[in-house]
Amino acid sequence: MSDLFHAEKVQEGLAAIYSPSGEIMYLIEGNDRAILVDTTVGLYGLRAYVEELTDKPVTVLLTHGHIDHAMGAPEFEEVYMNLADQEVYRSMWKVEDRIDYVKGALRGELPAGLSEAGFIPPTEYPFRDLQEGAVFDLGGIHVDVYSFPGHTHGSMIFLLREMRILIVGDACNSFTFLFDNNSLFVEDYQKEVLRVQKMMQGKYDHIFLSHVTMEIGLELFDHIIQVCDDIMKGKTADIPFEFMGTQAFIAKGMKLNADGFFERTDGSYGNIVYSKDRVFRL
Repeated sequence: MSDLFHAEKVQEGLAAIYSPSGEIMYLIEGNDRAILVDTTVGLYGLRAYVEELTDKPVTVLLTHGHIDHAMGAPEFEEVYMNLADQEVYRSMWKVEDRIDYVKGALRGELPAGLSEAGFIPPTEYPFRDLQEGAVFDLGGIHVDVYSFPGHTHGSMIFLLREMRILIVGDACNSFTFLFDNNSLFVEDYQKEVLRVQKMMQGKYDHIFLSHVTMEIGLELFDHIIQVCDDIMKGKTADIPFEFMGTQAFIAKGMKLNADGFFERTDGSYGNIVYSKDRVFRL
């Protein structure tokens, strides 16, 4: 099933790997070791594909435990995830849910040749705990780990120190989900964005995402902070949104661009999908 994935070289030592349903993983190679960031929905063949790209030992770092990021972990021996997301991982491992997710991302169809048998079954996995302050030395390349709770309590981001690239996963992006019980309240999330923005100041020149479009502008944190303000002040468009049976609201007006990616109609590029009962922590 490795033909389901394709990769593009970003620069020396870094490749973006695209899944059939649009998620972006990152393969980071130093002189001695490699890191794979995320494993998407758990399709057999990801490990084989990664081993076509590198002959170095591979460690997996998960941005968080969601259905579209963590389910491929059982194919690998050494996987780190913040253990705050362990129950999130378990709650999303049903194969039927993953099939529905992929069909939704592809407008109702599975890729040719993919069936239920192509999905790794629900599997308990002995994740290694991933905490802020961890540093992975790959040989000439260092990956620094930072906590960024909000989208989930265990969401993590990764700084490719020498490349000056910040991989944020779903922790902060152009369509940030904050609407279920696994996410922070909007007021608390804004505090986390402010904390991370201050902590990361001057350390990166690029922000990379995990869905559809790889890079986003450096003003992302500022835009998201403003969206949080507008939600708390009731100054939002509140477009109804449904995802896997959960009802929520999109804060700012959106449209699909030519790449099938949501973008703001007002030209900004931070947005939040939220629940109105999860704005303020009472």
